[in-house]
Amino acid sequence: MCGNNMSAPLPAIVPAARKATAAVIFLHGLGDTGLSFHFILSFEAQQFLILMIKYFSLLLMLVVTYRRNHCQVHGWAEAFAGIRSSHIKYICPHAPVMPVTLNMNMAMPSWFDIIGLSPDSQEDEPGIKQAAENVKALIEQEVKNGIPSNRIILGGFSQGGALSLYTALTTQQKLAGVTALSCWLPLRASFPQGPISGVNRDISILQCHGDCDPLVPLMFGSLTVEKLKTLVNSANVTFKTYEGLMHSSCQQEMMDIKHFIDKLLPPVD
Repeated sequence: MCGNNMSAPLPAIVPAARKATAAVIFLHGLGDTGLSFHFILSFEAQQFLILMIKYFSLLLMLVVTYRRNHCQVHGWAEAFAGIRSSHIKYICPHAPVMPVTLNMNMAMPSWFDIIGLSPDSQEDEPGIKQAAENVKALIEQEVKNGIPSNRIILGGFSQGGALSLYTALTTQQKLAGVTALSCWLPLRASFPQGPISGVNRDISILQCHGDCDPLVPLMFGSLTVEKLKTLVNSANVTFKTYEGLMHSSCQQEMMDIKHFIDKLLPPVD
């Protein structure tokens, strides 16, 4: 539904328990789907190891063991079902399957191509922009369904979080907020040195990151929040870190997301 083609299956949806007056659109990470994320770290880490040196194999074992013992092992749709509010619809789209350069051009679910993991790596600018346009189309569909865009929160994890930030900062659809987990700001050099001029210059952003993330290091999150505070009202940008958390989510992070969503999308009836 989103991404660089329209061949992906329809999104996983957690419907509102009563009339939907608000929505959350949440984009999964590289190699994942809207229904699941329990395998994402091990898959991404394996690809990371192919390109890096051998000692990362020990890191992979530690990461996978940590996730199994401490982190959620269900899908994003199920995660939102566990924290949902009765008037909110939760939409978890699936990325299309495409070759990913970082994965030696093997095909996997991906919103856009990823060439490298370093801050100065080349980026897939056409793919990122096309993926953002497709996310905007999803937002517009919810507007047609009767939910105003300012009652929609956009969010995502890892690659999906990166796309959610880029989309929110470039769309002319006024959004309620963004939840950006374990991610970075794509094409950051394309943004102005000062505040953006778009409708979301006062948008509320909740950015979350594990302090032990080996794939998208905390430094990426810190650089991102610094940039975001120059682009939008800095008073509306919140950055939360989680001790011992790797490239994953956890119960405390999900509760922080729930509080953020419920504050911005209260019932209207």
